[in-house]
Amino acid sequence: MTAVGFWGLVFHILYFVIYFYHIALKVEPGKTYSQEVDADFTITMASLGPKLKNDNSRMTVQVLYEEEEISLCNLIPYKTDSQPLNITFVEGDEITFTVEGAHPVYLSGNYVIHESLSPHNHDHDHNEYDSEEDDFIDDEADEDEEEEMDEEEEAELIKMLSNKYKKLGNAKSVEEDEEVEIVSNGKRKSNGVQEKPVSETKKVKIEQPKQENVKESLKKEKKEQKKEEKKEQKKEEKKEQKKEEKKEDKKVKKHKEDKKSAVRTMESGLQIEDLTIGSGKVANKGAKVSVRYIGKLTNGKVFDQNTNGSPFSFKLGAGQVIQGWDSGIDGMQVGGSRKLRIPPNLAYGSRGAPPDIPPNSTLEFEVRLLDVQSKKK
Repeated sequence: MTAVGFWGLVFHILYFVIYFYHIALKVEPGKTYSQEVDADFTITMASLGPKLKNDNSRMTVQVLYEEEEISLCNLIPYKTDSQPLNITFVEGDEITFTVEGAHPVYLSGNYVIHESLSPHNHDHDHNEYDSEEDDFIDDEADEDEEEEMDEEEEAELIKMLSNKYKKLGNAKSVEEDEEVEIVSNGKRKSNGVQEKPVSETKKVKIEQPKQENVKESLKKEKKEQKKEEKKEQKKEEKKEQKKEEKKEDKKVKKHKEDKKSAVRTMESGLQIEDLTIGSGKVANKGAKVSVRYIGKLTNGKVFDQNTNGSPFSFKLGAGQVIQGWDSGIDGMQVGGSRKLRIPPNLAYGSRGAPPDIPPNSTLEFEVRLLDVQSKKK
């Protein structure tokens, strides 16, 4: 294998390793993940792990960039398990990842691939590694006389390059007072100590492509996140408001039902049950009242009623009706209705009202108050 063929193989292997290499980082709550970026990379996805509690807790992924804390995304178990991202960090950026919540978040992405690493570009750009050719080719020797690499040397080279790029992207979690950096380009930095490269080969000058303005991108992402958070907050507030309204309606309804269904028993034995609470004038003694009614015996037989035509009118408390009516209708409001259970001593007593009402009968009335005319002064 000639020197040109050797370097072609090197760049093909280098391109293959970088092209297919992705990064992944597990960010746990209560820990920080810091680095000074020494190789451009893009975060493309934030996601939760497989083991989650079925709750509504929210995980917020944040990054500290240029002394500004920026929220990347919010994740909720079984609702929003993952969030696509497109955040690129360039060489020299100082960043710190953190997570607020109960579950760890997995960040994944890939290193930025520069076009200058493509094997096609190297086929046509010999100026980039002219110096390398000088190390291997004698100016006076013919290219056909170059010594070829044997199979063992070629296998050793592939192994060396694979081991070199295998270490890319390894990052470990530390407590908040420690810092680690993601490894790239065959180097690893940890707590300020820089190790030597895995392999000492001549560097190929790589031209940096123009990157998206990271700060603007993060600000835009933060703005979108705030909008989403406000929407969620408004939804929650509306839900809470509706819940409170339902609770209040239930309380009012229950209060009315309790008040309506309560049966009061007077000392005289008269029982009064409000079926409907009226909202008009109050019937007091001395006022002229107009009512509709149905009168029954305790066996359900109707003995008297006024359900249509002219309503029944009388002066309340003047003895124009049985005592059970004077006492039972007192205090009603127009529009209301009551059920009265009147014992014999407040009705027709031992004589009854033949032929419809036997002696010593307890009477049941449903009375609806239509009108109240106040007594004249």
